[in-house]
Amino acid sequence: VEKKGVEEIAEALKVNRVLQVLDLHGNRISEGVQLIADSLKFNASLQILKISSNYINDDGVLSIAQGLKFNECLQLLDLSSNFL
Repeated sequence: VEKKGVEEIAEALKVNRVLQVLDLHGNRISEGVQLIADSLKFNASLQILKISSNYINDDGVLSIAQGLKFNECLQLLDLSSNFL
């Protein structure tokens, strides 16, 4: 996924109230994970987020953790096969 694609997905997640599952496995979104993490603060429908095999490092995971502080609906987060 190009940076522009991650930006568009993140923006859509901020306003989406229907999507429950998002699978971004293996899309090399490494630095773009910050954008996805920020969108989690606003999203009220996503229940499953799969972002495995995306070269996400500790800083990316920290960003996700910050986003999840505000998110009450995410039930499953798959971060397997990243650089943790």
